[in-house]
Amino acid sequence: MKIHARNDLSTLISDGQLYWAGDNRKYPLGNIGQQSTSFQTNSVPKFPAKLFSIALGEEHSVVRSINGHVYGAGKRSNIFSTQEHFADHIRREPLTDFHNITTRSGYEVSPFTECGPHQSVIIWQRGAEKVFSAAWGLDSYNVQLFDNGFDDIKTFQRLVFSDEVNIISTAFNQEQIVYVIQVGTQYQLWSQNNYLDQAHSNEITYPPGLMAKLQIERFNPAIRPIIALFSGKMLLAQNNELFSLNSGTTLVREKSFEHNIVAIECGAEHLLVLLGNGSLYAKGCNQYGQLGAPEFGHELAQFKKVDHIKDVTQVSCGRHHTLVLANDIVYSAGKNHKGQLGLGRISERETHFQEVSIAPIAPEKACSIQ
Repeated sequence: MKIHARNDLSTLISDGQLYWAGDNRKYPLGNIGQQSTSFQTNSVPKFPAKLFSIALGEEHSVVRSINGHVYGAGKRSNIFSTQEHFADHIRREPLTDFHNITTRSGYEVSPFTECGPHQSVIIWQRGAEKVFSAAWGLDSYNVQLFDNGFDDIKTFQRLVFSDEVNIISTAFNQEQIVYVIQVGTQYQLWSQNNYLDQAHSNEITYPPGLMAKLQIERFNPAIRPIIALFSGKMLLAQNNELFSLNSGTTLVREKSFEHNIVAIECGAEHLLVLLGNGSLYAKGCNQYGQLGAPEFGHELAQFKKVDHIKDVTQVSCGRHHTLVLANDIVYSAGKNHKGQLGLGRISERETHFQEVSIAPIAPEKACSIQ
């Protein structure tokens, strides 16, 4: 089972099926309904194969099936973008059905598919060759972009890199993508801004000209980092140490935990850190109960352990709510004004983690795959 939250929307994939709850009025999941207070799948299209993962942006989503196909819905420019004919495409409506956006030129999709607020990052592979592509929200989209494969893409930023180079993870905000890149046995951090240089060639080689390597003091390139962008700074974890990086180049230690850090998840104003032993630590705003512990009060200035839930294996944050997976059960807490907690009701705040409500599957599906 996999969970993913963004803004006022929550999703989970169970047994290859997509469930959702919350606000879909901007069509990030296509035309499957505008709002749901329980995790339901009745309006979700029946995909040709079971789903493997989902990545949510603010107004778009990208899902990947177990057979390597990728489907996109929502705001077109956030899935793919082109620099040509910008004005001709600026008023395009969102994709109200999930569209199969997998290339036809022999490339397959790797397990890496991520979305930021207005960005999508996908890695495609053909044999030993890997192609990295990143789309930004330029409010333009060529619906036939991938029909003829990569050889015909002249306006889509792409990067071909060797078998020893891998993009491991990403962190997003409105202005930036930060990449964790593995080169052999070493790790590097690269940053990319949210504009495309019109004068720069889109056929680029590693390292790409539109990305810049971050030179960070106290960063250990031999240890795989976990990163997040939160409240104007980058958070970076290596082993059991959590660091922050503001505008400088030196990491500042935030906290040492008793076990290694396996995930960092951020909402608009709250932050959760998951440790390898299943413990969950929280910090930040708790106005709506999004930290899952009412005893933390309205605001938590320092990290504290969330004692109400144990054996956590996944955590994901929306704007003001939180999903966790523990012992194969999904729990939620926080703001619920759009039903995003999946509890079967609307409420302003839920201060304890509660088991979500999953609606039964109906035989008929309301949407289609294009």
